[in-house]
Amino acid sequence: MHKPPTWGEITEFYADLATSPRYYVCGTGMLDLVTKIQKHPDFIAIQPALAHAGLTLRTQMAERSIVIDCDKSGYYNVYLDHCGDTPETYFGKMTTVAADEIVPTLLDYLERL
Repeated sequence: MHKPPTWGEITEFYADLATSPRYYVCGTGMLDLVTKIQKHPDFIAIQPALAHAGLTLRTQMAERSIVIDCDKSGYYNVYLDHCGDTPETYFGKMTTVAADEIVPTLLDYLERL
């Protein structure tokens, strides 16, 4: 079975991504997000993973996960992922938020897991 990445490995991935001029905004945005998540007590039991350049968060018992990416304008796209659904509905509900709204949005999505 594949071992999930640690927060340190995820931080390293986004730090490397931020060195690319093409992905600088995404890499630095995701680094900022990872720092916020690690410091917030409500995210202690969260299992992180990477999905391409996106971050996936889930709880151990949840059948769903949250997928976050950062676009080139610096906004975060947050998806509530339904495992096993067809591709048309795979990402279910999606919202785009600014950096100052990301943690409250993620906490709201965590309640839906």
